[in-house]
Amino acid sequence: MRSKHTCIILTTIFLCFIPAVVLADIVYLNTGGKVEGKIIERTLDSVKVKTVKGVVDVPADDIDRIEECESVFDIYEKKLKELPEGDAQARFELGLWCKKKGLAEEAEKHFKEVVELSPDHEKARAELGYVKTARGWEIPPEPEKEPSSTVKPQKPDPVAKKPVKPKNEPKAVKKKPGKTFPKRDPGIYKESFTYKGKEQPVVLRVPDKYTGEEPCPFVILLHGAGDSADNFLRAVGSSIRHDEADLIMVAPENATMPKPGIIELIKKYIKDFNVDKKRIYMFGFSMGGWHTSTVAPRLPKVFAAFVIAGAGNKQGAPKAQKGYPSAGILIGKSDPNYKHSVSAYEQYKRNGWDAKFWEFDGGHTLPGPKLMNEVFDWILSKKKGKK
Repeated sequence: MRSKHTCIILTTIFLCFIPAVVLADIVYLNTGGKVEGKIIERTLDSVKVKTVKGVVDVPADDIDRIEECESVFDIYEKKLKELPEGDAQARFELGLWCKKKGLAEEAEKHFKEVVELSPDHEKARAELGYVKTARGWEIPPEPEKEPSSTVKPQKPDPVAKKPVKPKNEPKAVKKKPGKTFPKRDPGIYKESFTYKGKEQPVVLRVPDKYTGEEPCPFVILLHGAGDSADNFLRAVGSSIRHDEADLIMVAPENATMPKPGIIELIKKYIKDFNVDKKRIYMFGFSMGGWHTSTVAPRLPKVFAAFVIAGAGNKQGAPKAQKGYPSAGILIGKSDPNYKHSVSAYEQYKRNGWDAKFWEFDGGHTLPGPKLMNEVFDWILSKKKGKK
């Protein structure tokens, strides 16, 4: 039995393959990032790690080493076993600990248990959003937004004469009003959409020139294992020219969201923004790149182009048909996935796709701004019905 503070460093995932043993780990990536949590499944292809934000599937090719040590989940399970039965204060303190460690669901669960045991526990009520009123404990409604100030229209001058229309002037043809979209201030926003009854967090970038009047191209960004939607969106956005890449970017936190979820995400932003439906794209890196290869080629009526970066084909490329999107492959020459990327490109070309291949001096990472701009210039040149 290993002691509480024992840590074992494995230099590679395949030194010891023991699927029955579930340990807590820090998975270090060859990109410099890491995934902290508890391993719940090992296969030859990947490792699944339970983190405070959910389960992350880390491809074996992305792993540098694994450090096995006690995780927050192990500590929580021990604290839970030691919890005195019927002790409201102990549950409140455990709830605070969970909140501090990022275990939001567990924290809420314990605060609710406190309220069941001690209905007037003020601090637990406050953590759940309650305030005490003359009618008892209530959750106050969200404050309404202040209405924008409006300028009252001036009454027409009764003395002013109506303009006289010249004779034989053709009557103006009334155009049917199209759907209008509200203007959004440029910037990066954290939002969410609903898929299978659950809120799915995303990060949105609204371009500087977006007014809601002209349709904008739209790109979905899928990040690598251990990365976050916010970090990946900012990394991509800072690498490309905003004047040329005047596009809406959305990065879901779940970079391996299944195809129906991707469809729901697109539906949301087509509804909320003036999206050019002929210019919808996907760009995925590493884990997100592998997932791009499984989703984008199988939604040929949706995407005008997609780019698989730092990865290859997970399910193979179907035979291309008329109107299929363009496929881009981006890879560093020293990337462990280089041979997979070359194989994917060859398969797309062999199966009749409009395909493009970029390689650069580097490892498992994104290239510099020069090549990133070239890649996005290529992406934005693609449009449904035009190659």
